[in-house]
Amino acid sequence: MKLIEELALLFAGTIAGIFTGLAPGIHANTIALVALSFPENRTTGFAIFVVSMAITHSFLDAIPSILFGAPSSDMAESILPGHKMLLKGKAMEAIGHTIFGGVATGTLVIILMPFMYSLITNYSQYFSTAIPAIILFVAIGMIFSEKNRKETIATMVLSGILGIAVLSSAMQNPILPLVTGFFAVPSLLEAMAHKDSIPEQEKKLKARARTGAAALGALISAFVSLVPAIGPSQAAFIAKKLKGKLSPREYLTIIGGVNTGNLIASIVALFTIEKTRTGMAVALKQIVQTDLHTFLILIAASAASLGIAAIAAQKISEASIDAMQKISYPKASAAILAFLFLLTLWFSGILGVVAMLSASCIAIAGIKTGIRRSNFMAFLIVPTLLVYFGINLA
Repeated sequence: MKLIEELALLFAGTIAGIFTGLAPGIHANTIALVALSFPENRTTGFAIFVVSMAITHSFLDAIPSILFGAPSSDMAESILPGHKMLLKGKAMEAIGHTIFGGVATGTLVIILMPFMYSLITNYSQYFSTAIPAIILFVAIGMIFSEKNRKETIATMVLSGILGIAVLSSAMQNPILPLVTGFFAVPSLLEAMAHKDSIPEQEKKLKARARTGAAALGALISAFVSLVPAIGPSQAAFIAKKLKGKLSPREYLTIIGGVNTGNLIASIVALFTIEKTRTGMAVALKQIVQTDLHTFLILIAASAASLGIAAIAAQKISEASIDAMQKISYPKASAAILAFLFLLTLWFSGILGVVAMLSASCIAIAGIKTGIRRSNFMAFLIVPTLLVYFGINLA
């Protein structure tokens, strides 16, 4: 009976992840943490539900991100290359690359798990010293990779100041208005400005395997799972430096891969050094004991979720593209923008709306100067660095 119950919760998590992934602005982490308010849910079965939901969400949130530019923080960097392919009639291929990246990277992370376990266990004492240096190195590298460095620094400083102000406030769900303002609002406004409908889209999945990009994504996922404030956006930057110039397809493969691989790698980090680098890991820490038996169950649930979520993402993306071509793209973008505004007001209050609008102004100004959108992640990088340098933001 217990096995049947856990399988049922695995499929229930998949269904929940589909809804959270397709709903702009709603993250699976938010749902998981809200569900923790019910004490009767503190079981291994519920942990399986959380893992399945988070992994499924990591596949499905590519769909609103690429089709409408309404991302979660994890998929924010996929907007630009995804939109370029959308405008060429290749949205299905763009989504296909994120799906392949998720499956391949997730699988490779599971295969590399013994190596990761050994590495984390033997060298965890050095992490607290190395982490701030790594974050600072990545931030400096992001600046020097830009042509307009003065504008980049100004944008990162403003983003960092806003991040400090919002994250140190008593605002509920402070990440939501910041991610919405920095990434979703500018993209949706751009979409609303285009009066023409999007071109006819190819309906068959033609994404070619990018195994090299997936392998690179797996290695970076293991790294990202140990370093706070370094997400898929910064992971793509690291990949560029390691591999050189990335094509849009390789870029999407890495973004999709790191988005999913980071979740699985964070389970390893939780069960070895008890560090929580994702919202999913925060929820799991409060649900289950960090013993080997539970660890193996959750890894098995992760592996099963990879296959189920990939199939669901492909089928739903095909239906979504068909539906999108029958509606007004500007009107749909306006409706999503209104939904995100109401969502921010509901979860973060009027101060959240102010934060969202402030982030939007900074983002729009930065985009007009031609800098990369990943630089807006300074809203999280700067406060994290200050914490590691011993500066209390509370």
